[in-house]
Amino acid sequence: MNAASAMWSILSVLIGVLVGALIADRIHKKREYTNSKKEEYRELLSTLTQAASRIADFHGPIAEHTPEEERAYYEAKERAVIVIDNRLFIANEIEKLGLRTRWISAVHDVENGGHSIEFRRTVRQMQRQIISAGKQLIE
Repeated sequence: MNAASAMWSILSVLIGVLVGALIADRIHKKREYTNSKKEEYRELLSTLTQAASRIADFHGPIAEHTPEEERAYYEAKERAVIVIDNRLFIANEIEKLGLRTRWISAVHDVENGGHSIEFRRTVRQMQRQIISAGKQLIE
């Protein structure tokens, strides 16, 4: 084997290693990005579920609420909007679904005499869309 042939062999191996490392890095970054999106969907779904339950119960048949219940109600409302607004990886999907506008509208409706059952129905529809969008990451 001459020197040029040996150099080409070594160079080929180095190029193969570099290309393999680049591919592995790209796969790793894509996996991290996907995992980040999944986590944001989970947190969004969990927060909206908890807030919706608190809001619907608050506007149920009980007319008077303790100061603690009122504070928890307003905290749940605020937390839901914050979680909708601070998603980094799924912001485009949230915007396409119009979640912020729909959430605020649903809360406004129930606060202004709408029925809590209708509120729950609207939220369930949003939850199904969030779940559907999250499942698309798996497929």
